[in-house]
Amino acid sequence: MKKVLGVVIALAMVASCFAGFSVSADDSDFVIEGTTLVKYVGRDEHVVIPDGITMIGQGAFGKCRSLKSLDIPGSVATIGSEAFFLCDSLETVNISEGVKRIEEWAFVQCLSLKFVSIPNSVTAIGYYAFGSCRSLEKINVSLDNEHYSSEDGVLFNKDKTILVEYPEGKVGSTYVIPNSVITIGGGAFSACDSLKVMNIPSSVTAIEYEAFYSCTLLESVSIPNSVTTIGLGAFQLCSSLESISIPNGVKTIERATFNLCSSLKSVSIPNSVKTICGYAFTNCSSLKSLYIPVGVTEIEPNVYPLPVFGEVTTLKVIEGSYAHTWAVENEQPFDLFLVSSFDSMQDVFDILRIVVSGLPISAEQIAVADLNGDNKLTAADALAAMKIVMNK
Repeated sequence: MKKVLGVVIALAMVASCFAGFSVSADDSDFVIEGTTLVKYVGRDEHVVIPDGITMIGQGAFGKCRSLKSLDIPGSVATIGSEAFFLCDSLETVNISEGVKRIEEWAFVQCLSLKFVSIPNSVTAIGYYAFGSCRSLEKINVSLDNEHYSSEDGVLFNKDKTILVEYPEGKVGSTYVIPNSVITIGGGAFSACDSLKVMNIPSSVTAIEYEAFYSCTLLESVSIPNSVTTIGLGAFQLCSSLESISIPNGVKTIERATFNLCSSLKSVSIPNSVKTICGYAFTNCSSLKSLYIPVGVTEIEPNVYPLPVFGEVTTLKVIEGSYAHTWAVENEQPFDLFLVSSFDSMQDVFDILRIVVSGLPISAEQIAVADLNGDNKLTAADALAAMKIVMNK
């Protein structure tokens, strides 16, 4: 009896330390430190988080597979990283006015979650907060929120210059990105398996890391020349993607950008690219030939003993270029393109014939004869070649 009485007194003393803290009948299911909910140990289908909690800690509900509905009170300021990781039965979440931060991976792999409503009070949403929620069809943001907005169920920052997250369960094989968008955020379209075609508007200048990671049905992507940054792993595991043209202006092909793009057969790399990072084209089993332009001055090795260019059997390089030297030193089979010296008017006529033929102009032809450096082959290059010949 003394032991039981002592426990009751101790609990009463703890409760008295938190003015305004509401203790529910199921308080024993919550492990609480201060005002942080550290762990939920119950198995209820519906959970109401006690009022007075200010933070839901990292992984607090992780792998709580019985959970189907959840009420988060306004006293909670922060929903921590991975707080509801793999709550795969969770269908509905009520995020009350007062919640300010939803940290990265907060609801990752909540496979049954279909709808999320973001209140006015939210000021920060972390990377991949609703990632791998394959049933999620819509994210709606309150109109009075000063930091975020939504359109057709897609999450943006307030002025729609950053596309934050496209719900994985949203129906449709194509999506038109608004012309206001400047940045496609990290993981924005990650694992959106319904998308097959993506046309990126000319307003976009940056595609951040893992933006299209594991879009396994994505077959076609049109990237405008306005894009100057493509982040790490941006198209990794896009296993249906067959061709890609990297825009002129991109200087670095980041690590793992096209890793595991098993259907990729054609890649156009512009002269603007200076660095090709490790694993950029690793495990691209359909890519057998790749042209490396003269502008490339660094090819980063892979950390693990995997071929830098994966399944590529032949590199196409310009005589005397860094890529030529690299291929020789690394015993990479290559085809060599000789730099034209433009000794005669025949060279000029050759350029004009290519330009006026109307046939597709290869990256190799551009590299050899693009004399004005605009990454195109035009009559202006023929004129430049003619001046070289006439001045000899």
